[in-house]
This record gives sequence, structure tokens and C-alpha cells, in this order.
Amino acid sequence: MDIKHIGRNIAKLRVSRGLSQGDLGKEIGLTPSAISNIENAISYPSVDTLIRFASYFSVTLDFLLTDKDVKQLEELQLKSKLLTTEMFLKSGKSQNGLYEIDNKKYFFEERQNEIIYKVSEVEK
Repeated sequence: MDIKHIGRNIAKLRVSRGLSQGDLGKEIGLTPSAISNIENAISYPSVDTLIRFASYFSVTLDFLLTDKDVKQLEELQLKSKLLTTEMFLKSGKSQNGLYEIDNKKYFFEERQNEIIYKVSEVEK
């Protein structure tokens, strides 16, 4: 278990619901600075606080504690993009696609009835 996963997951849930750190703090009984410290992996929430987060966001503790669900979601998004690209390429028209996910670029192109697929690291 990595403390960074907890903070990232809480921040994603909070932002997805359009809440400020202050709004979330009011809902679960923490100060905005306490929320910030948890999201930035400066402090570790107590079990009671984790339960309050999980209850408020209607997620499991496993979701808050790991990156498992994030990885599964990223895999589903990639598979969806791959299927969409494959459908376009099989449409008979000469096409190509470029997707960026995390630190990788996925490039697809149809050339003379073959599909070219390349993966490269994103330059920083």
C-alpha cells in the first residue's frame, strides 16, 4: 500500500464531484489543510477517516488504498480506443490514429491492407 494512492484517489474523487478541499472537509469533518495534506501524501489518514472518505464517495476502502481500479480503468480506456481504431481502419478508408495514455503514444495507420501499430514513450 502506497500513501500516494490514497491521496491521488481522494483528489480524483473530489475533483470529479466539483468539490473544493474546504467543501469536502466540511462534509467529513476535516480542515481544508488536512485534506490537502492527505491528497499530497504529507499525512496519512486514520482508519476512521478512510472509512468516512469511502462512505462519502460510496467507494470501497480497496479503491482508496490501491491503484488497482485506476489500472483497470486505464486498461478499459485503452481497449476501447484500440477497438475504435480497429473499426475505423477496417472501414476501407486509409486512416490513422494517435492516442496518448500516461507516458506512452500509441500510433495506428493503415497502409496497403496492413495495420501499422507503434508504441513510444512521450518525450518530456
